[in-house]
Amino acid sequence: MAESVVSKLLSLISPKEAEAKIVGSPEAMGMLRSMYTDVSGKDDYLSQQYKRIIERANNIPQTVEVNPAPGLADIYSGAGSYEGGKAFYDPQYKGEDAYNNIAHELLHFLSSATGKELTPQQQHDVIKILIGTSSYKPANELRGYTPPQGTSEQEAIIKSLFGE
Repeated sequence: MAESVVSKLLSLISPKEAEAKIVGSPEAMGMLRSMYTDVSGKDDYLSQQYKRIIERANNIPQTVEVNPAPGLADIYSGAGSYEGGKAFYDPQYKGEDAYNNIAHELLHFLSSATGKELTPQQQHDVIKILIGTSSYKPANELRGYTPPQGTSEQEAIIKSLFGE
């Protein structure tokens, strides 16, 4: 009997859902969907990077779990955290103000998932190039951001994060 229940439940999941590499609470998945759809069709640099980061995180073999963590900013003096396949963001930040935080944590995931042995400083240096900051900044302070040229080492790290 249990096998037929499991089979039935699995049949209800679409192939795309079964292969998803980003998982999390309904709230987190809603935030990621909003983040992805809000930036689709926009051609500014940060919107394209957010979309690129989500796509890459969802297309590599490892899975990352994304969840809200109320009060995280008060505990860590940061708006997000990543540890061992789990990314957390503080839900006090909404909409565009949360996108950079989530992208930041997904970049930590990509760093660990691609097997690059990077120090936290190397990760944050690359994150700052890719998304304009390595700490929380409101979205309005990041509008119009264009990246500086990184060092050749940083550019190689960026390429490896995206499988290029």
